[in-house]
Amino acid sequence: MSHSLAAVPFYWESKSDEPGFAIDIPAHWAQASRARNGVANVHFEKKDRAGRVAIEVRAYNSDDADLDQLILQLRTRLAVKYDRVYLQKRKELTFRKGVEKQVWSVRLGKQQFIATTAFVTQDNKVLQVICITPVKRRKEYEYVFDNALLSFDFSDGSGASTADAGGASNAAAPADAAPAPAPAAPTLPVAPQIPAGIVPAAPAVPPAAVPSDKKGVPKIEF
Repeated sequence: MSHSLAAVPFYWESKSDEPGFAIDIPAHWAQASRARNGVANVHFEKKDRAGRVAIEVRAYNSDDADLDQLILQLRTRLAVKYDRVYLQKRKELTFRKGVEKQVWSVRLGKQQFIATTAFVTQDNKVLQVICITPVKRRKEYEYVFDNALLSFDFSDGSGASTADAGGASNAAAPADAAPAPAPAAPTLPVAPQIPAGIVPAAPAVPPAAVPSDKKGVPKIEF
């Protein structure tokens, strides 16, 4: 696998009452995010001469988290961004039980793309992920997209169980254990002596931070 496609965990903390989430994303992909009115949109994008390659995550709350209804809403959103939208198939992920993926054929002008989408829901919380690539690049990014579909989840749905985490700390100490020795008092550092007649130089002022290059930042669309 290419070094540029090696994935690292990305964590999103709630900023406007939307659910937090985690997902594995290639380390060097450009990122942009926006959160407002209880909805967060986080886009990750890689430059590719063949066309747009991106992973888009949308986190929000919904009164109706029925999967069929969510797919209908997604189709409407895709139809706003693309000229032609066609749902090719729906299939449960072989590597993640209980999560279905939807494969779409979408067209923008003369460009043909494949969009792979999926949802994770919990009560009224919804996570939606869209993986988009030109048709000719589908195989190249298949591993990246599968990894995203495998890893994306709510922030509170990952990590060790509380029982496992608390097991070590709740264990009783042996009755005959000797008390720990008291820590030694810390030794205070001695201030260096400045020779007479020498004026210490003023500390250097750190250079102003240079703003990061905004070129190539993915566009967030609602």
